[in-house]
Amino acid sequence: MGMRSLILLSILILMFCFSIDAQWWKFGKRAEGPRITSLYLGKINAEDVEEELIINPEDLEGGALKIWGKAEVSKGEIGKVKISFDGGENWVEAKVKEGSFYYEFKPEENREYHFLVYAVDTAGRKSDPEEWEMTIFYKPSATKAEVIKVFRKMLEAYMNENFSEFMRYVSEDFYGDLNALEDGLEKDFRFFDNIRINAHVRRVVRKGKEFELAFDFQRRMTSVKTGKILQDSSSSSMLFAQERDGIKLVEMSAPLIFGVSETGEVATSVYEDAVGDDVIMVDEEGNATTVELEGTVEDTMEEMEGGGFEYAEVTLAEDEGFDFSTETKHPAGDPSIDISYVAWPGILYWGGGPPHGIQRVPYTNLEDIKEAPESGYEPEVWPVSVGECFCVWTDDGKYVKFKILAVNGELTIEYYISDTRQFAH
Repeated sequence: MGMRSLILLSILILMFCFSIDAQWWKFGKRAEGPRITSLYLGKINAEDVEEELIINPEDLEGGALKIWGKAEVSKGEIGKVKISFDGGENWVEAKVKEGSFYYEFKPEENREYHFLVYAVDTAGRKSDPEEWEMTIFYKPSATKAEVIKVFRKMLEAYMNENFSEFMRYVSEDFYGDLNALEDGLEKDFRFFDNIRINAHVRRVVRKGKEFELAFDFQRRMTSVKTGKILQDSSSSSMLFAQERDGIKLVEMSAPLIFGVSETGEVATSVYEDAVGDDVIMVDEEGNATTVELEGTVEDTMEEMEGGGFEYAEVTLAEDEGFDFSTETKHPAGDPSIDISYVAWPGILYWGGGPPHGIQRVPYTNLEDIKEAPESGYEPEVWPVSVGECFCVWTDDGKYVKFKILAVNGELTIEYYISDTRQFAH
């Protein structure tokens, strides 16, 4: 066989193969069966339903749930659409016109339905019945009074530190971090005692399948770490949803009254009316304080971590002393003072001696000093300069951290006082 013949034969083989491929491609297109491309149950888009749909009387029209949608096929026409409400044991036929289908279904109260649907084209091919599979449960509508009742039960469980009872009312589909909420509750119960919250419901508004509950509150609790009583008052909101086994909490705004210890992970937004209020916050170590609520959760957490914390400030003249317990100035030598300034420049401690006293600490930012040293306090420190930080342990058990702001014939410091070695902010 000559070279020309070989080339011609190769071309014919390639054309034949290409033709086969093309025919198989066309066959694949022809073999593509029908699909249901959209489905609605009343006004509810089935694409938004994961596994279970709770329907209420307001989802019905004339006592019926209207099921409608669109079925398509690449070639041919849609002949039938069939629906089952018992997992495929029995099927009913929807009305079909040019691929659009419609069916009215009258559900019974407090009954579960296993929903399936499929389309059949005129060639007899059908779509996957499980593509839109879901459980439908019909129950009476929740009332605003029932939502308020659940809110009150959660308040009671929280103040009684009853973790399991509280979580009964939290949805598994909680929009924040559910694990963080559980951790936050456990920390709240560990960090606080005598939790008392007086809440006044401002309004309950239905939003689709959910209820927004807005409330004002006054709160009082005791810090386990310091023994101090903490108080605040503000406003906030929560979102509840009706589920098969009752009304459940699905979302909370800051300021939180539940899970305060994990605000950054639990709250999904900040309640607008509360911006600017001073509210209780607590860190991972149980150090609690009040901070100004910012416009976002992130900003509020930054303030809690030190960005917006305010320190007290005092200026001492030479031979002038300061009593941290009363935060008042007195002449050097007065028995009530804790420290005094001398123009060496230095700072003297006026207490009764070891283990109390003053010491320099290796920090330049007060926010970085989380804990006062356990020992190492001296009767004096010198020389001292602007920007240095110190800790004082007073004879009456106070712990103080302070930073020098100015040394120019007078000493200006900013300071923070704690009843424990831990500085709560």
